[in-house]
Amino acid sequence: LRGKVVVRQDDAALERFLGFMAALDMTRWHYLSSLCLNVDFSQRSFDPTVAESLTRALPHTSRLESLQLRNAERLLTSHPGLLGAFAALPNIKHFEVFDSKKDSCVSLLRTMRWPLRSAAIAIGPDGDDARLSDIHPLWILQNARETLESLVAWINKLTMTTNPTS
Repeated sequence: LRGKVVVRQDDAALERFLGFMAALDMTRWHYLSSLCLNVDFSQRSFDPTVAESLTRALPHTSRLESLQLRNAERLLTSHPGLLGAFAALPNIKHFEVFDSKKDSCVSLLRTMRWPLRSAAIAIGPDGDDARLSDIHPLWILQNARETLESLVAWINKLTMTTNPTS
């Protein structure tokens, strides 16, 4: 658990990972420093019991500093408490989110209070009437303005790279 843990495939793989991590009264979560959730939801919908298990487990990740979410939209909206559980993580310094729509990603980034140093975000607006100003990365990451050193953002086929300390 000292290296990067990557959960791929489907929610069954995530369920097995959660079962492994739940052993020993959830203490394994305290050793996790980096997590990439790359769960493929294309075959069917995400199992709500797995989403609930993940929601209950996240508060135990006190040392998690690096978080990557792939297929983020389906993951973040799979359980009502999951977005809040991710946002409440205390020590995220490096964050990457891909395949997300505006509402869930913006909500996560606007509510988090992470000591974020670097971020890579790929978000798209919800619908044709969305404005780019609603999802501007510096606006949605304003809670990290004191600590953010590096930002790469992909929005609507536009690529923005900026150094917020300049």
